[in-house]
Amino acid sequence: KDTSGLECDTAVTTQKIKVNVPPQCRFSGPQSACVGSTIAFDASATTDDTPGTLTYRWDFGDGTTGEGRIVNKTYTKGGNYKVQLLVDDNSGTACSTSTCSQTISVNSAPVANAGGDIDMCFTPKQDLSVAFNAGRSSDPDGDALTYDWNFGDGTTAVGKSVSHVYDKPGEYRVS
Repeated sequence: KDTSGLECDTAVTTQKIKVNVPPQCRFSGPQSACVGSTIAFDASATTDDTPGTLTYRWDFGDGTTGEGRIVNKTYTKGGNYKVQLLVDDNSGTACSTSTCSQTISVNSAPVANAGGDIDMCFTPKQDLSVAFNAGRSSDPDGDALTYDWNFGDGTTAVGKSVSHVYDKPGEYRVS
């Protein structure tokens, strides 16, 4: 308003104001899993004042992505991955998105190698002793290994290199 006193002494302007509170991003998922297993990540705990407009975008840390409140993921390689979720309430404001993350450790199975098949001949009075060595076994993730043997005759042993004496000749499946 100006001081002229005339009927044209007033002007009016308006502006639109959007007030928004960002969503509160939360999700659950396992801390660890095995290569090849299907695991679920669930963002149902995410809250917002407009829950019906939320969209969910996932980055699984291995170069793959997903969309949806609940997603399933299968990792094909072992390692530690940072899973990130971006939640958007689609209000178009500076604070319409929120992110959260969690690390998952994915384990690869070890590679067991007990060597090849063994075919042995013994004299009648000789002990039926056989040596076993799992020295070519490994773990892709670098985890420490333990070795449990089953000699196929009801007996077992522990160790990387072991030997076993069989009570009688025969064919045994050793694992």
